[in-house]
Amino acid sequence: MSARYSAYVPRTRLPSANELIRAMSSRGFRVDLHTDQTLDQLGGSVALQVNGAPVPVTLAVGEVAQSPLAGQRAALESGDVPDAEKKLTVLKTTDIHFVFEGEGAGEVWARELARSLALLSCGAFENAQKGTLLHFGY
Repeated sequence: MSARYSAYVPRTRLPSANELIRAMSSRGFRVDLHTDQTLDQLGGSVALQVNGAPVPVTLAVGEVAQSPLAGQRAALESGDVPDAEKKLTVLKTTDIHFVFEGEGAGEVWARELARSLALLSCGAFENAQKGTLLHFGY
């Protein structure tokens, strides 16, 4: 079964693909993302390799205003949702919603891509399966 992980990113702080890969590789893995596009222009299967082996990860990119989190805005504003203030802050401070999905080894790297992207951009990382949202914003 595949798992999904989200990164909410402010457009002005979107790192390049090379910056993302360099940050992920600094943890001791040889990570490659073969693309000439900016991260917000990617979609579908991502050409990710870890230590020379292809890793199946898919990516969907959209506007935060169209994300599931934005669909909760009314409930968030009423305060009826746990962590409503944090979630509203994410909605106010980010523009782009990235959803990484993977299965098996791809799940691990989908999570790592989303978390690294959120951290580098001072955005937010969401693990919908566990119901957690980490905001790295300032």
